Amino acid sequence: MIRRESFTGALSALAFACLLVAANARAESASDVVATYLSVAGAGDYATAATYFDEYELEEFRDSVESVASSKRMLRQLFGDDADSVASLSDAKFFAVFLEQLLSDEELGLALDAFSVIGEVREDNGIVHVLTRHRFQIGTESFDTINVTQVMDTGSSPKIAMPPEIEALPAMIRDAYGISD
Repeated sequence: MIRRESFTGALSALAFACLLVAANARAESASDVVATYLSVAGAGDYATAATYFDEYELEEFRDSVESVASSKRMLRQLFGDDADSVASLSDAKFFAVFLEQLLSDEELGLALDAFSVIGEVREDNGIVHVLTRHRFQIGTESFDTINVTQVMDTGSSPKIAMPPEIEALPAMIRDAYGISD
């Protein structure tokens, strides 16, 4: 006959093991999140890339772009044929369409050839900094960069902080077109 204490101990151990397996299955590492994001963004799938950002960051990005592109003419330059429907786009779709228009210019010849995750540094506040090496090609020239991407634990799924290079796009457009605040 099985002793009650033994059965309770075995059941507790089994429950603990199940919790560990479930936590590991659910918890995608910050490095995995960044690698997947870079893969989809590098392939030009900006709609999927947008899902890696927090809704607040997408809203902030949209507000920044709209503050620069307030005229119909500017909206047409930034969004092409989609300019008339910009107001009805969700923030994620706005982000995706904006990047598609901006990065579809074949004259730029910008491409992310390859990337690798070097490592990550965790903070106590739930933020993980993921260090990556990127190989870009512009025209016939290649160059390497090192980037740090912040991943935030939002409770449901990890989200990437908007990269400074993307945050800077509205200011770069403002400067390029001589738009004053």
